[in-house]
Amino acid sequence: MDAKLHTIDATLRRVCRRLDALEEEVQSLPIKFIRCFQEDTSGLRSAMEMLTESLAGKNTAVVTEQQHDASPIAIVNASSSFKHATTPTATPPSSAGITTTSNKEHVTVAAATVHPSSSTSTLKHTSPARAQSSWSTEEEDPEWMFPSTTCRVLWNGWFHGDNHVGPYSTLRDSLSDQQSKHRFDRATLVMQTLIQMAIDLGLAVSEAALASLPRRDLPIVFDQVFRHLIQQTHDGSLARPGFEVLTYNTAVQLNYLAVAKILQRCPVTTPSRSPTPLPSSSFSEAKPSANNPQAETPNHSVPNSFLIQLASTMPAKASRWSIQPPTPPAAPTTSSASTSFLRTSTTTPTTTPMASTSTTTSTTWLYPLVTCRELWQFWFRGDPSAPASMPALRHVMTSSIRDKPSKRRCSCARTVMSRLETAALEFTSVDHLDAMPREDLDAAFTRALRLVVMGGDSDQSSNGETAAAFPTGSKDPTLAEWGSLTYLTLSKRLFGPRGWLSRGDSNATGYDTTTAGGGDSDDVDDERTPRRRPAPSPSSSATSSSAAWEMPMLTVRDMWSCYFHGAYVPPFVGPVRHVTSVKGSTQQKTFSVAKRMVKQVAAVAVAHGLVESEDAVAALTETDSLAVFDRSFALFLGAQDDGSVTRPGFEDKQMAHLVLLKCCTVDKRLRVANLKHKQLQQQPATVVAQGHQPLDPAPDMKTGAPPPMADAKHCRRFTWANGKRRAVPEGWEFPRTSSQVLWKLWFRGDHEEGIGPFRHLTPHDFGPEDTVSERRLVSARHVMDALIGIADTYMFVESGVSSLHLMSEDDVMVVFDRAFDVLMYNNPDGNVAGYGSNQIQPDYAQECLYTTVARVLAPANASKRKRADAADDDKPTKSHPKV
Repeated sequence: MDAKLHTIDATLRRVCRRLDALEEEVQSLPIKFIRCFQEDTSGLRSAMEMLTESLAGKNTAVVTEQQHDASPIAIVNASSSFKHATTPTATPPSSAGITTTSNKEHVTVAAATVHPSSSTSTLKHTSPARAQSSWSTEEEDPEWMFPSTTCRVLWNGWFHGDNHVGPYSTLRDSLSDQQSKHRFDRATLVMQTLIQMAIDLGLAVSEAALASLPRRDLPIVFDQVFRHLIQQTHDGSLARPGFEVLTYNTAVQLNYLAVAKILQRCPVTTPSRSPTPLPSSSFSEAKPSANNPQAETPNHSVPNSFLIQLASTMPAKASRWSIQPPTPPAAPTTSSASTSFLRTSTTTPTTTPMASTSTTTSTTWLYPLVTCRELWQFWFRGDPSAPASMPALRHVMTSSIRDKPSKRRCSCARTVMSRLETAALEFTSVDHLDAMPREDLDAAFTRALRLVVMGGDSDQSSNGETAAAFPTGSKDPTLAEWGSLTYLTLSKRLFGPRGWLSRGDSNATGYDTTTAGGGDSDDVDDERTPRRRPAPSPSSSATSSSAAWEMPMLTVRDMWSCYFHGAYVPPFVGPVRHVTSVKGSTQQKTFSVAKRMVKQVAAVAVAHGLVESEDAVAALTETDSLAVFDRSFALFLGAQDDGSVTRPGFEDKQMAHLVLLKCCTVDKRLRVANLKHKQLQQQPATVVAQGHQPLDPAPDMKTGAPPPMADAKHCRRFTWANGKRRAVPEGWEFPRTSSQVLWKLWFRGDHEEGIGPFRHLTPHDFGPEDTVSERRLVSARHVMDALIGIADTYMFVESGVSSLHLMSEDDVMVVFDRAFDVLMYNNPDGNVAGYGSNQIQPDYAQECLYTTVARVLAPANASKRKRADAADDDKPTKSHPKV
């Protein structure tokens, strides 16, 4: 199979090279036509000159015969003047007309003194000379068109021009046809990229310095700059996206129009090593200036053995020296900061799909994902991790950001911060906020946040909505919890479709300290999937108050304080240990999980003699109680000195991460581990008696991952009512979920249902009437084959994709993240994510169903996706697949 794939890959490369050669030949046809036309017109001009000279000789003889009685001096003057008028090539085109006119008048005067007819004859024969003079001035060259050539030829022509025109860089205002203007814009993009890289590499200090170089030295500079542009490695391969399948000789022969298109589609990649800053090659110093006497000469003292990153904000159509940040910095900056205003992160597989699965150290800036309180400081003071040229985040607009994660984060940050800034203007001004010290700015944030989420400048709210979300007498930790949320989560809580500020429903609002993503994930704060809001507000049967409140979903440590000391809940509820029941199935589930988890940890504390009973924990102060919890929770999980744990179901996690998990996540892992233990105990008797095959062996105690299933025959079989044995239980339906969850099920299976890896399922495993599962299996296989093919093509798995089922769960999900990113945003067959027709909007790409991805990947929609990518339209459309 691998040999066939390599053969197909070699054939495709040969076809691509042949197509490139044909494209270059087609693009050179206009130039060949112009050259042939110029040769034909040159011959025509030579013939006209010969004819003019011949006519001039005959006219001279006729004038001599007619003027036999004139003085020799007059005849000689007339003849010499006529010859002078009939040879316009001896005079410049600008003065040819004047010379001819003056000579014509002189001929007329001289001939008038001899014979009346001589004037008419002389005037009549001066018209061919005037026509020849007009041809030389107005038709010297046919209409010149901006050439379509390679980058090397464009580099020389940009500074020195060609045989017909001067330097290409000065032709912006002289181009008339649209095709030449379009080519000039593309050439400007390529040349600005190369010139800026030459300046960053220390090969020159300005564009004027490059223009002053001799023609023979320009190709040497071009070769060095172009090799850094395409990121040529030591083995000769090219690492820049868009050039990976090419060699250097093929890339250097590409037309600059094709290079410009690649630069637009893949604007920036980050080198594997961090860039070395240049001492004196900042962006402002690179401009030609009268104040900089060395701006016209190259700086040969700066080493050029390193690579400086390109600017990711370079526009497609821009004038020279247009790569400036929106707000110029007050202090001089290095070239690394000046040319790296906003850059995408290299930790994502989008930028380096050919790299291995190991992550590289990121040296670029990505819009920070921090809490609202930290973002408030960055909003007025700037991000310390950002380049020096970066202004405060309040001045960074979404339109100036290229990468999609940063663009989405910037949009949410501006939504939240603008609301907080408007609230802060009620008691201060923007100028005062800019001048405040850090402590006062933090106090202003607390006051503004209280105005936004509580509707008043005090702890007690007089607003009906706030009374439901923050009941009377709520403590400071409630407001602190709001400030500790990330701005993405706060945006969803307040302004999202289910946010209480966007709905304006005071009875449906409630205090919620959960983060986005819910409690079914090990992630502490999943910012991608909006969490479904809990069911209607429950009430406590242990209290007489009927005020609305919600059972919070907290970590085990916070739930310990909530259970014994009443933290994170309204005061009228009191400690949750006194609550006997709640309303609503969702709230009842949360209440049961919290109560079960706290009781298990409390039982460990009693068993090890840390406290006498649960009532003794309630009698302690909250600080002492949390100290008891920390010790008991470590004993409960079997924490070791190195931070690892030994309890089944948690072996793959560290203690520092487990303390941040929600109660429902910890409870789920405990139930799965207990279920496996019970099944192994009853396997010889009950399981075999019920007609099931023996279960798979126990999970690996080192990794906590279930053992891989290398063949379908090792999967568990279920006996149906008709006696047939199938891979799924009777009545089971193929799930409809996201591509990420499907990838995990595809290689690991559903261990709660006892179903093996989904890649082994066939249509025969479903009932004859279950056509829905069959269709979903076809869609799932189509999506998984596409992702596996991408992982194989880009070699995301060193041992091959056939060993994916042998990898740990975390490594398998890393491969998915990289392959899914290529499928969505860097797909050579057409990106699945985008704003065009039959594309998924990038904001929904991660959470959309695999059936939607399969529909977009259908062959009938492939051409539409390619056309949408070619259009390169950044404006979102209203028509997109539903998710």
